[in-house]
Formats: sequence, C-alpha cells, structure tokens
Amino acid sequence: MKHIIFALLIVTSFSVSAQKYMNKTANNSTKIFKGTTFTGAKTLIDNISESNSFTYATQILSNETLLKEIDQEEMVTVFVMTDKVFNNMDKEEREALMIDTDKLSMMFKAHSVPGRLDAVSIKKAIESNNGSASFLTLAGTKLIATSNGNTITLNDVEGNKALIIDTNFYHKNGFFHIVEGMAFSLKEEKK
Repeated sequence: MKHIIFALLIVTSFSVSAQKYMNKTANNSTKIFKGTTFTGAKTLIDNISESNSFTYATQILSNETLLKEIDQEEMVTVFVMTDKVFNNMDKEEREALMIDTDKLSMMFKAHSVPGRLDAVSIKKAIESNNGSASFLTLAGTKLIATSNGNTITLNDVEGNKALIIDTNFYHKNGFFHIVEGMAFSLKEEKK
C-alpha cells in the first residue's frame, strides 16, 4: 500500500510540474500603460510595438538574433526602458548606441532575467536578503534590486540605476516591467 501511495505522489507531482511548462494556452491578462493595452497573449515585441512609449526598445528588439534569444527562454522577465531614457541621452551618444547592435543586445539582455518575476516576488527577494536582491541576467551580469517604500530601483554593479515605474505586464513567455533609467554602463570596457 505504501508503494502505491508513493508511486501516485511521484506521478502527480510530475504531472503538475510538467503542466507548468507545457501549458501553451495564451494568457489573456491585460493591463494598460499610457492608453495602450498590453496582453499576455502577445509576444513582448508585439506588445511594446503598439505603444509610442517604446519606439527605441521596439527598434532594439527588431534585431532577429536578440529576439530569438529572448523568445527561446521558457520564461523571462524584461525591464523595458521607455523612450524617455533614450531621449535624455546626448544625441551623438544615442545615435552611436542605436547603430551598435552588439552593445544594444548586451544592454537589453542586461535588463532581462530568466523566469517570471512579478513585483511581489522582487519585493520578497529584497526583504529576504536584507534590503537588496541580486538577479543574474541573460547577459551574465548582476541586476541588483533595492526598494524604498513602494519604489523599486535596479542597479548594476557600477551603480547605474533604473527606476521601475510600472509593473506586472504579461507577455507570451513571461513578465515585463517598465523602467526609466539604465542599469547598464554604456562606457567602453578597459582592456
């Protein structure tokens, strides 16, 4: 009898785990940002391309190699920068960045974390780790989250910051949050 119960527990737990990853049903959760409705049934690029707040991020994601890397992740949380971040840059710096596909790809991946991290999960991780939580990004860098009240800030190891201004938007294979600022250094690495 014990063997039968044990076998049923194994089969049941395997089925529940498999469903978590094999469920390809579209998530129809929706949320609005500045008049644009985003939905979990669409890919990240399909969502942000419908808004005039993310023209630079849409242009960056039009890089097929980067798009494939993001789409191949089972689940991914992306911190998407608004156009304000790019418009606040010096014009020459912005133009140089927008033609440097390697740097753009690295920057975008440095704002992308494997798995689904909603705002509650991020806050819990911060609280559990004495005020800051580190997340390994798709770029292999650390993204450090801290909070001050309800405000969550992302930092890279060099102190560059991005403020999360809106949270918990679904896309087809994860979440995205909207940030102002860049937790990534645009300076050339010293060799």
